[in-house]
Amino acid sequence: MNGWFAVVDTETTGFDPAQHEVIDTHVLLVDQQLNVRYEAGGRSPLLHPEKASPQALKVNGYSLAEWEKTQRPLGEVLYPCFQLIELAECWLGSNPSFDVRFLIVAGQSIGLRLPHAKRLTDTKDVAAAMGVYGVSEKGYRSQSLGALARHFGILLGGMHGARVDCYVTLEVYKRLTMGAN
Repeated sequence: MNGWFAVVDTETTGFDPAQHEVIDTHVLLVDQQLNVRYEAGGRSPLLHPEKASPQALKVNGYSLAEWEKTQRPLGEVLYPCFQLIELAECWLGSNPSFDVRFLIVAGQSIGLRLPHAKRLTDTKDVAAAMGVYGVSEKGYRSQSLGALARHFGILLGGMHGARVDCYVTLEVYKRLTMGAN
């Protein structure tokens, strides 16, 4: 789809894709006018809790009882996500190289190949090029997704997860590129 974006986010059990795993993935397929046309994603099971970072699980809001209600096998989550990524010209995210690394490993673990992104666009890089900063939760200048969302008055309501983060990323990108900074 010419000029379409895949807004992608993952939630993981840590920072090392060789050791940690993807537990939540979401993709929005967005047209040139930045309208969401399709979306896919969901939670996948935590297979190796002994390797998970307790801090990462806390940040992701992981609770076994809640996850078990909504989780699906990794292939059922990733296959439609990868299909949407395949249709996009550009991958948009907040630190998308992190998500790419994890999705390559997760896909390989179930025999799927992550489609090649023609271009990665990071909201942090866009904000940096424009000189836009937010304030982190600790009071520092930052271009993190949360800081940029606060800068633009995008309310998160305490929610966090791959789907919410995709929508927040898209809204931050709209504000950065449509002059509402």
